[in-house]
Amino acid sequence: MLKGLLATGAAGALVVGAAVAGSAAQATSGNAPARATTSAATSASSASTDDELLTALDSGSDATSAATRIPARCAKVPTAIQRTKDLEKRLAANASTPGSLAYLQHRIDAARSGHKDELVTRLQKRLEFRMQLAQFLPQRLALLQKAQTTICAR
Repeated sequence: MLKGLLATGAAGALVVGAAVAGSAAQATSGNAPARATTSAATSASSASTDDELLTALDSGSDATSAATRIPARCAKVPTAIQRTKDLEKRLAANASTPGSLAYLQHRIDAARSGHKDELVTRLQKRLEFRMQLAQFLPQRLALLQKAQTTICAR
């Protein structure tokens, strides 16, 4: 479940990050030419830059369906921000909090003292994954907050 959460969060953060970067690049360069990565982007020459960006990100869709997805995705941003903050808090908690890095390290130490090598290996892999997740979450939080103040503020 945690790996699915990370994959979903990473994909969402990448999409939001690309959208933020694309909007910022277009805002600084003035009137940028329309992106021609999909057939929908080339046929919608009068579409706004956000519609073109979303069309380029979502291959095979037309500009009107991309424009209707912006509010739906922006509605999920506050929830994603809160979930990210909660997960950061849980990972940083002490050894008495299930799911924290300290809790998992305590389980590894107990399994090691009980000579349960298979369990130690499995728990160490889980700890490595959670440590990578703990390093990724601040970046994800920054991307989500930037999307909330830029793209979703419109």
